[in-house]
Amino acid sequence: MKGPVHFIHLGGALVWQNLRAVVTAHVHGGPICWWGVDPREVPGNVEYEHIRLPRWQRDHPVQLANVKDFYAYSILHEHGGIYLDMDTISLRPAWDLLTADVCPATDFPDTDTSHPRHNTFALLGRKGAPVLRELAGAAEDLLREGCSDWGALGPSLISAFIEADPAPFSPSPYLSLSGWSYHTIDDYYREPRDPGEPCRVIHLYSSDHPEWLEDRWMPTT
Repeated sequence: MKGPVHFIHLGGALVWQNLRAVVTAHVHGGPICWWGVDPREVPGNVEYEHIRLPRWQRDHPVQLANVKDFYAYSILHEHGGIYLDMDTISLRPAWDLLTADVCPATDFPDTDTSHPRHNTFALLGRKGAPVLRELAGAAEDLLREGCSDWGALGPSLISAFIEADPAPFSPSPYLSLSGWSYHTIDDYYREPRDPGEPCRVIHLYSSDHPEWLEDRWMPTT
């Protein structure tokens, strides 16, 4: 299965890492759809889809980086494909990981029970999958309840869904859609090195020392 690649930008300044995410996402081979609130901010070579963000979401205490999870579930339910955060680097196609209805990233090995195992920085989904509609509904409920916990609509919610009913999910093997800590970011750019198979998409956490990185990898369009 191949499908569109979705990015969501609900506001805030765009930085060079966002362009890097879009440029590298072409490796997945599908059309790239930029879902946003301002068409003037759209990078080149992508399709723009407008989101009418209501004020209660724009000003929500959980912040826009978490509100986007509601839209990611909704967009994948309607269109299918792969959703990617804008602080990712795509190394190779990830479609083979989707063997059920939804494939979330896996951040931690199963021996680590101190964090939610799964993450939504990369999320593959089949168009029309009922569980995506259920995830969107649960995320909207949390928003309307005023939830302000970081990650509540993303890692915590999808990990709870998988624990309750794993059948609709094919979570990526650990390190296939991989979360990377700041020291590994530095290692990755200093060498540089390809993490190799089976890693498809790496998550660089844009808040972790981005000043180290700008002179090491600047994408070209």
